[in-house]
Amino acid sequence: MSVNGNLNSYHFLITLLHEIAHMLVWEQFRNRVKPHGLEWKHVFA
Repeated sequence: MSVNGNLNSYHFLITLLHEIAHMLVWEQFRNRVKPHGLEWKHVFA
């Protein structure tokens, strides 16, 4: 994973939280759910 170096602090934080949500959903569900499905939305919220 890489992150744009030109993101401001706010956008960096949102991107980081977005990717952490993906990681947490992957650990629990692997490939059984959609990348931005209900499970991801629940974790990201």
